[in-house]
Amino acid sequence: MIVKAILKILKRTLINVKKKSDEDSLQSVGDQSHEDSQESEEDEEDAEDLVRLICLFMCTSLFFTTKDANALTEKYIGFVLDLEKAKNISWPDLIHSHLERELNENEETVEHTNGCAVYLLPWFAEHTHLVQPMPIVTEPEGMYVPRVARWNHTKICTEFLKDIDLFEYEVNIRY
Repeated sequence: MIVKAILKILKRTLINVKKKSDEDSLQSVGDQSHEDSQESEEDEEDAEDLVRLICLFMCTSLFFTTKDANALTEKYIGFVLDLEKAKNISWPDLIHSHLERELNENEETVEHTNGCAVYLLPWFAEHTHLVQPMPIVTEPEGMYVPRVARWNHTKICTEFLKDIDLFEYEVNIRY
């Protein structure tokens, strides 16, 4: 079903590059204005389809990833097909609940956990207070900065690694 939905969107976004024949250029002004309105509707539809494709890509490769990042649960397709519905979704809450569910289901085998692992860095920073947010966030205009952009991710990783006692954990590196 996912492949069919993506293929349908791809077919609709293809740009027609056929050359106009001489007969086409002899259209009346009325026909031309009707054609222009159809083209603008098609352009808007193409733009919306591109947005859908980008959303699908983000869902597949970042927000709701699988181990090999090439599959997507069917329930997320509905979120991107209706762009008005997508505007009203709390994406951070959805990503958080998906990741939390995956972590709980795969508690014993974390390598099988699917979801947005990047989300864990700012979450870690907010809850441990090992790293302070960037200075712009403390000023009034910083209150509109997205949560993920409030943190220096390099500092979070550095502090996280300092905080871990490596001897307590088994390090399993596979090549």
